[in-house]
Amino acid sequence: MSPELLSPAGNLEKLKYAFAYGADAAYVGAPRFSLRARADQFSLEDFSEGLTWAHQRGKRVYLAANLVAHDEDLPTLQEFMREAGSLPFDGVIVADLGVLDWVRTNYPDWPVHVSTQANVTNSWTARFYERLGVQRLVLARELSLDAIRALRDSVSLELEAFVHGAMCISYSGRCLLSNYFATEHSAAGHARDANRGDCSQVCRWEFALTEQSRPGEYFPIEQEDYGTSILSSRDLNMARHLKEMLDAGVTSFKVEGRMKSAWYAAAVSRVYRHALDRAVSGLPPDDSVLAELDLLSRREYTTGFYFQSDRKSDADGQLRGQPHRNGLQDRRLLGLVETVEAGQAWC
Repeated sequence: MSPELLSPAGNLEKLKYAFAYGADAAYVGAPRFSLRARADQFSLEDFSEGLTWAHQRGKRVYLAANLVAHDEDLPTLQEFMREAGSLPFDGVIVADLGVLDWVRTNYPDWPVHVSTQANVTNSWTARFYERLGVQRLVLARELSLDAIRALRDSVSLELEAFVHGAMCISYSGRCLLSNYFATEHSAAGHARDANRGDCSQVCRWEFALTEQSRPGEYFPIEQEDYGTSILSSRDLNMARHLKEMLDAGVTSFKVEGRMKSAWYAAAVSRVYRHALDRAVSGLPPDDSVLAELDLLSRREYTTGFYFQSDRKSDADGQLRGQPHRNGLQDRRLLGLVETVEAGQAWC
């Protein structure tokens, strides 16, 4: 397939903005089953409108249903999937092997994408999923480009990898901190389970040390002038390195951020559309376009694990806590342009 820019769509408005600003595809969440339980929700009517809107423009929409399911989740998941089964999604993203088997059995025409939650990090696992008939692997964020290149040689599946956005401090989302620290319960009645779409992002909190003989006395962990959040990862930014990812065999370039704003969906889609088109042409991206990424609400940027074999400082930097930055300190969103004088609407 041609290189694909895959953008987040937390609701119908964000989906349309992502496409208007250059995304080839968008991923949307099944309510309660897509690891973003507190995000804006699509109704079935929204799904239908979004799919029609996308397909009229030659775009693709993937349905995320990638929670790690418990038995009590299965009846509701089945009910939702039966309702969504009549809609022409271009693929469904799953992490749970039982859910994968159920989807393949009941909706054999739906292309299946294996979520990053499944932690695909080696060629044996990739070949296993290929035998199960999946179409695409969403690779674990812990892979280097060298590892992706080796995996590319072992399977014929499409390979999707993250290029931008928040990163989990744990292993591709496998985390119990939220379950342990967050006492608030979700609408489903269980604790704030990160693997069921309700993470409280405990890793972004600030922590201090205590000493056994002095209970109740807290000692700050000084790291920088702002203090520390030692479990908080930097945000991923690979906009300068898409050519290297292309050469490694990545076919779909995924932006994280379904809970971000419509402006985020538009701005990131625009920048990465530019960067990917330039990479396909063998050209570097324009610095003035990449600078838009610094205006977003974000944390310090990193290239994560992609260059781990020869840029260990970057991989280490992924683990150093950084403060949240608001790039719009001196800017305000004044309005949205929906039509132009000639009468041609953007949507």
